[in-house]
Amino acid sequence: MARFPRLYRRTTTSLLIAWLFLAVRVAVAPARPAYPHKTLGDAYRAAGFDPTAKGCFVFAATADTHYGIVNEAGVLPIVEEVNAMRPPPCFFTIVGDMIHDASKFFGQVPDKKQRLKAIAEYRQLKAHLARLDGRIPFQPVLGNHDTYPGETDCGLFRAVFSEHEPYASFDVAGVHFIRLNGGPGGKIAGRQLSWLLKDTAKLPRDRTVVVLVHQPALGSRVRERGVAQAISRAFARHEGPIWAICGHHHTNKVRTFKLPETQIAQFTITRGAEPGWGFECPGYWVFCMRNGKLAARIFRRLGKGYRIDPAPDFDRAKSIPLPFDGRDDLIKTILVGEGDEKFRVKADAANSVLDWVYVKEIVYRLPLAGLPKKPSRLAILASVSALKAKKHFRVSVSADGKGWQPLDLPGHRKDIYTFEIPAGLRGGKHLYVRILSEGFQSSLSVGGFALCE
Repeated sequence: MARFPRLYRRTTTSLLIAWLFLAVRVAVAPARPAYPHKTLGDAYRAAGFDPTAKGCFVFAATADTHYGIVNEAGVLPIVEEVNAMRPPPCFFTIVGDMIHDASKFFGQVPDKKQRLKAIAEYRQLKAHLARLDGRIPFQPVLGNHDTYPGETDCGLFRAVFSEHEPYASFDVAGVHFIRLNGGPGGKIAGRQLSWLLKDTAKLPRDRTVVVLVHQPALGSRVRERGVAQAISRAFARHEGPIWAICGHHHTNKVRTFKLPETQIAQFTITRGAEPGWGFECPGYWVFCMRNGKLAARIFRRLGKGYRIDPAPDFDRAKSIPLPFDGRDDLIKTILVGEGDEKFRVKADAANSVLDWVYVKEIVYRLPLAGLPKKPSRLAILASVSALKAKKHFRVSVSADGKGWQPLDLPGHRKDIYTFEIPAGLRGGKHLYVRILSEGFQSSLSVGGFALCE
């Protein structure tokens, strides 16, 4: 905890750099999105969708409203437009990061004053949502700024929104909706995972499913990888279409992935309040369903207009990556956030639940004795910018945690860096691994280790 004030200053600097980076990107962008339709009715007609037809319904979604760092209007402009929709949507959702101060940055645990501020932010949001048409239920999704590491039962959220569970499922006209709590780091485990597996086991295998989860992490082995792990398990035998609607990145993007019996489209959607960094914001989406299938997606950019997004390209769908997948040389794996505490010696970094971020120094003691085979290589699951890897990802090993031997950083494959263990260190009881980073440390994320043949 002592490092968090320094981390916060460094994170603030990093955010300023990010703002400048985004400003440059906007300035040099070759083209801006067009919003050709002036009204939602125009967009419906252009999409060939009649929301009043039998078997049709819509729902409205935005994300990252960040109460606490936005203007006083917050989400009210969107609420007013959603109220005016005819027919009304079957629900309205904010897909995570509804507020900001439950955890200001990855791994941060709030003090008492900050927790009170987070509760005040929830109350302000709830006051604005009270203006939502009574026929339109609100479906909340928790994100990394809505919760914090170690929080019990989402206490800050439930102090204000006691009528809502942190995760739940519901059905509308043949479509199954699942709200997941991605929490502060994308970990979906314990009671929530057990509930998810039971919930999906009861579904008809051809049912359309819409998953609402804050972190768009289906393509990540390192950061927030718990989302991909949970969805891979829950839908291993599912055959119907699956759509994941996410926030977190403050932009609009679509990616497609393969599951054993079906495919899944991950829609990342932009933020719904201003000011704040991001692209095409503030805005929200109208998802159009017909006979249990997704018929169209309409994006509303406030103050601009409406546009219709094309159908996802499933021809480019990729397999959902998982830690150390595709390797047949693994002897022992140790993943951050999954029982790694007993191997941890030092962590001068922020714990983002499933990975280490803002790394200055982390040290792990990995067992060599008692394994079925003698390891000759060390694999580290990590994500770091290729341009910054040599400065921000320095690895050394030791037999006793005192005399350190630096290792040359190899190229990576699938976010896995594989090192040869020096011959003189292979016969000991333990292998100490130290990772150092300096400078812009948020560029490095460490998710786990593996001892390999």
